[in-house]
This record gives sequence, C-alpha cells and structure tokens, in this order.
Amino acid sequence: MKPLADSFFGILNHFRLIEERVPVDTFLDEIAEGRKKSFYDSKGKIHPDSHHIFLRGVVINNRNKDFFIGDILENVQYLNYLYFPKITEWMKNFSIRHRGSLGRVYISFLKPHGHVVRHADRGIYYAAKDRYHLVIKSRGTEVFLGSQSSTFQEGEVWWISNKVPHEIFNNYDEERVHLVFDLLPGSFFRRIRNIILWVYFTMGRRLKFSGLRLDRSQIIGLKSL
Repeated sequence: MKPLADSFFGILNHFRLIEERVPVDTFLDEIAEGRKKSFYDSKGKIHPDSHHIFLRGVVINNRNKDFFIGDILENVQYLNYLYFPKITEWMKNFSIRHRGSLGRVYISFLKPHGHVVRHADRGIYYAAKDRYHLVIKSRGTEVFLGSQSSTFQEGEVWWISNKVPHEIFNNYDEERVHLVFDLLPGSFFRRIRNIILWVYFTMGRRLKFSGLRLDRSQIIGLKSL
C-alpha cells in the first residue's frame, strides 16, 4: 500500500480505507493478557458504553487538571505500552510506511450493542493530525461522520476525519475492539489540509473532558514524540 497521498481529500470525504487484511488474530491473545496488567481503564461521558487502555497520551496532574485535554500538546508513553509489543511494533511500522509521527494511542472496547454518542474531537492537539482505526475485533462497526457512513470490518485500517461530528455503533452481541491512534503527517500539504478542516469544524467550540488523571510514576519516557 502506498503512503497516504498528499492531497486535500477529506474536505469532501470524511473517511478512507487505508489497508486491508491486517493479521489481527495475532493481537487478540496479547490484548487478553494485557487487559489483566493495564493500570488505566476509563469511561467518559462521550463513551459511556466503552472503555479504553491508553498506550500513549497526556499527563494530567494537579497543575493542569483544569486544562482542556484537546489543548495539551505533549504526548508520552505509558507503561501500558510495554504490555502490547506485537501491536506497538505493527503501529510503528505503519507510521514509517505512512510517514507520520505517533501521537496518542489507545485500545478501545465497545460493549455489545454499544454506542459512541455523536461528538467531534476538539482542541489544538488535533489540528494537524490524522486519526486512524485498526479494527481488531468486530462483526462490522457502523461509523457515521457528518452525513456520510461506512462499515468497518476486521483487519481494516481506516483514516477518519475526527474533527467532523461522528458516532459509532456496535450492533452485535460481541464486544468490538479497535486500536485508535494519531499520526502527525510528514507532508506539509496534509498538515495544512488537516488544519483547514480543524478551523472549519471547530469554530471555537469545546467539549468538556470527563477527567483523565495519571501519575508520573505510571509513565515511561517523558519525551514528546
């Protein structure tokens, strides 16, 4: 698969299938074991039917607990990152192939017949970045972005414009598992395209985050990537 094209797609199309037939079966045992060890697992107001294992993200402490999480730019690697070596190795290779720098990363679990309510990801952190979903376990995840919709299948990697209002449905009796991660594209044109989208859809709006707090003792490598 060629790297994501240097184009302005996304102004009209809010998602794109990037890769297919990723061997996700190799990740399932790792996830089952990693869930037993992971130190942080949360639900939020936007995702009441889901929980996440964060592998990379921000540090929230008493000094910045009132900050809007979308406006915190620094990203660090959490201890959870070590519990998923197969997944993180695949993700590093993906970022090399698509010429991007890794941002926030989490594994998302959506309960049977669960729903991620309609929302858009706000904040300057998202302005220039691309959001990707690797479908690890699903019989078909229904995704709606703006007025567009698609069904994500196991083994597929999708780029989505998370700056656009979107919602997700799991209409089956089984849990749905996605790897969700951000890349800062190496292409100047893609960054500009993303910023244009961000400015257009944000227009100063903000969504309150429901309280992620992490102690620095739970983090390895405070260097931003």
